[in-house]
Amino acid sequence: MQKKTKWKIAALFIGLVALTGCTKSFCTVQDKANMMVTYERADAGNDKTNLQVIIEDVNKTDLYFAPSETFFVYIEEKVAETVKSYYSSTELTYTVEGEEVTKKYSDIQVTELTSEGAVRSAFIESNEYALTKYAKEGTTSLNDIWSNYRLWRNEALNNGLTIDDLGTNYFFTSLESKFNTYTNSITACITPVDGVFDGLKLEGKSWGDAFHYGILEGLLVWPISAMLYYFATGMHSLGVGGIILSIFFVTLIIRGVLMLLTLKQTMSQTRMQELQPELEALQAKYPHAQDNQYEKQALAQEQMKLYKKYKINPFGMIITLVLQFIIFIPVWGAMQGSAILRDGDLFGLSLSAQTGNSILNWSGWASGVALILFIVMALAQAVGMFLPQFLQKRRAKKNGKTPKTAMMSQQAKTMKITQIVMFCMILFTGFMLPVAMAIYWTIAAIITLCQSLIVQLIVAKHSDKKKFAKYKTK
Repeated sequence: MQKKTKWKIAALFIGLVALTGCTKSFCTVQDKANMMVTYERADAGNDKTNLQVIIEDVNKTDLYFAPSETFFVYIEEKVAETVKSYYSSTELTYTVEGEEVTKKYSDIQVTELTSEGAVRSAFIESNEYALTKYAKEGTTSLNDIWSNYRLWRNEALNNGLTIDDLGTNYFFTSLESKFNTYTNSITACITPVDGVFDGLKLEGKSWGDAFHYGILEGLLVWPISAMLYYFATGMHSLGVGGIILSIFFVTLIIRGVLMLLTLKQTMSQTRMQELQPELEALQAKYPHAQDNQYEKQALAQEQMKLYKKYKINPFGMIITLVLQFIIFIPVWGAMQGSAILRDGDLFGLSLSAQTGNSILNWSGWASGVALILFIVMALAQAVGMFLPQFLQKRRAKKNGKTPKTAMMSQQAKTMKITQIVMFCMILFTGFMLPVAMAIYWTIAAIITLCQSLIVQLIVAKHSDKKKFAKYKTK
């Protein structure tokens, strides 16, 4: 294989890996604050919350200790006081004896917000509580995460707390690290409306909001996620089946659009087989084209004339690959970021879980489902990628139109290597994809295979050389 070809394949692989890191998380500071409240109070086992486990782990060390209960009470009071001051006109709704009561924060006492009861329960579920405690009141910047917590900690000694109440720096470092690790692991935050998804309370993001993250996020990622949401909610009665069907319908729409955009290139590329006799004649006319610059240029000119005569684009496959790649990145971002997929699972395997992690961190049945899905996806991709070319070559051989010259053999070899590299990249990235994306890719591979076979049947039907010009691409 020529050096230029190797560099092109290497550049394609590096570009794929680099661009897959361009998918941005839509999680807002409010989303992350809500996640932290959920994580703090989540059951960590043995009837202990995550916060209690962190406190115990720190206290087990010989050098460090966690803050006293007095400090945590102090933090809750600061949260209540700040919310009452900043969100004074905002209303809080809670239930008392089966009836809903709505009051402004200015009309609620701090003791009601900090003491166990209906008001307290509603308060800790509110956006105001989460944002104020784990970020900064009214903020929309991720840089403000932990701002108030750090401020109040620094002020604590001036407000009557002691060093023993405050705890050591190690506790706060550990606290922030564990909480941030949890929130950073969650990327499924895209939803067109406010809602709770698998226990997480998330803000709705508008189409206009999506453009603040990037052009592709606005043009493709958000619309794809929105389609998933509305399809899934429209088929809510089907449970997880509705979510699976939403992926299926979204795949059909995406592949349908892609098919329309690349149909001309696909037909053109498939029908190039009909030109093999004439291409072989040109190759024979310039037998030293690989080594002789003059013959190389002359051959290229005559080949382009031939392509122009039958209106065939020799770069059709490259155009198709580029379009598929451009579509692939936003689809990945949408499947990885769609909040509605958090509510679905496939035989116990979460649709938002990473396929590779589910397999490597073997946990029984769910991991087995992930492995089966990965194998099915790999087989579907292999069949969809290689079967059409195999059938095309067999038809060409049957008609006595197989490449014979050294240059054509080299081109065929390069194409084969490129396909193998692409297949390996698909397997690699597929291992890193969420389960929903693996399902999408399996469906897409089947659709692409059907498309290729239909196109080849059409071309085969009109393969008579006398009729070739009649059916040339317009």
